[in-house]
Amino acid sequence: MPAEPAIQYEKLEKILAEHYALEKIVSLRDIVDRITRISKVHVRVCSEIDYDEISLTEMNEDDIVKVIDVPNKKPVNTSALESQRLHYGDLVFTYRGKIGKVGRVDHEHTRPLIGNHGMMKITFKEEDKDDLSKYVQAYLQTNLIKSFLATVMENKQITPELIGSLPIPYFESMEGMSPFTTIYNKRRKARNILEKALELIKNREEESLMMISKPVQELSMINAEDNAILESVESFLQKLTVGRLEEKNVFLTTFKEV
Repeated sequence: MPAEPAIQYEKLEKILAEHYALEKIVSLRDIVDRITRISKVHVRVCSEIDYDEISLTEMNEDDIVKVIDVPNKKPVNTSALESQRLHYGDLVFTYRGKIGKVGRVDHEHTRPLIGNHGMMKITFKEEDKDDLSKYVQAYLQTNLIKSFLATVMENKQITPELIGSLPIPYFESMEGMSPFTTIYNKRRKARNILEKALELIKNREEESLMMISKPVQELSMINAEDNAILESVESFLQKLTVGRLEEKNVFLTTFKEV
């Protein structure tokens, strides 16, 4: 690894070590099975094997990949298809430009499932396809890590080496409950709460012009509801941000408090 990126990795590892003095800081490659790029599998020779494709622009609210409709699918090379096939627990993301969404395969598909060219995939050992996969997905999608990777990219691309060298806190245990599932579920719950709050506020804004025709008593009730919504959001944000002066520490302290 070139000197400059290596220095950045050392800085990130130092930050993590300060926040997780009792936990191990390891390289991502040490806790996953493989990190590889997805290549094109289309060829001109017909194949009798049918397959499905996924896209990172078509995922559900939990960033689970979905099969997309691909009209006039091209035939594929059978051996290449098997090597590029996505399985339960795999993570996929684009390696060109900034990391955006990180998709996860949440079950084994009957037909071969492949990603688009330009993706990278992370595979896990059989025993890690649930908990550890969710944890790494959440970790890669934090602003801290996305911003960090943007500073160490090579020719505007993220290489398997850069991802594999990424330092990450590794939790040994958490009172008998999987720490990875706990972190994943808390992150998902927090996002869903904020999304619902934003939707409620947006709906209120759209109703503002219609409120002029409502009686004073009804407006008072609406105002009370609005205040309740905003207070609950403020309370939730305070719990997330207490003791954090910078956005990057939101991730760090949240994981520390889990």
